[in-house]
Amino acid sequence: MSTVPDLPGAGQMVLDPAGGRLFVALAASDAIVAVDTTSFRTTTYRTGASSCPGDLAFASGEVWFTTRCGSDLGSGLSALDPGTGAVTTGLAEVDQGVLASTPGAPDRIFLTTALATETRMSWFVRS
Repeated sequence: MSTVPDLPGAGQMVLDPAGGRLFVALAASDAIVAVDTTSFRTTTYRTGASSCPGDLAFASGEVWFTTRCGSDLGSGLSALDPGTGAVTTGLAEVDQGVLASTPGAPDRIFLTTALATETRMSWFVRS
C-alpha cells in the first residue's frame, strides 16, 4: 500500500476513465489534486478563492465539481480542464447533492439531491 502525503482535508475522489489519475477535492485549500496512479506524483489545480470543491465527477475530459463554501443550502457547478488547468465556474446553481458520471454518457453529469420532501435528479450536458 502507498500513501500520498500532504493532502490536508482530502475529500471526494474520482478516477479518470483511463485509470491513470485520481482527482481529489481539497475543500479547505480551494484546490483539486491529481495523483498519478503509477508514480504517485501530484499536480495541484487551484479552483478559485472560497470555492471549496466538494463532489467530483469526470465527464467530457473535465473534472466537474460542486462549490459550496459557507452554504448548507446550495452550491455551484464548475469544471476543471486538467489538460490546461482552466476552471470554468458558474455552470449552474444546484442544490447540494451527489455528482455522478458514466462512460455510457461521457458528456453528461448527473446530480441526485435528497430534499426533505422528495429526491430530485438533474443532468447537465457540457456543450
